[in-house]
Amino acid sequence: MDDVELKILKILAREFEYTQGLHVEVQKLQKLTEMKEEVINALESLAAQEMATLYKEKGKIKLAKITWRGLNEYGDLNLKYGLGKEFYANYAKEGY
Repeated sequence: MDDVELKILKILAREFEYTQGLHVEVQKLQKLTEMKEEVINALESLAAQEMATLYKEKGKIKLAKITWRGLNEYGDLNLKYGLGKEFYANYAKEGY
């Protein structure tokens, strides 16, 4: 994974912390990184590695979202809303 891919993965992970159900607009990624084509290439690569899912419209990437594989690769995550990872630590103990 190169530096641009890692930067995009970090942004997608941080966005996931706040909005687990939503995708990130490519324009936002491009603005945050101040890169255009590099973002597209990084997203395509992350999707090929199954670390991101992409929503395309008319052949162009419009939205991106980190996958569980991407989250596991990134590792450092604190969900701001929802149950969070600690909820699952005692999953069996709680009877779920």
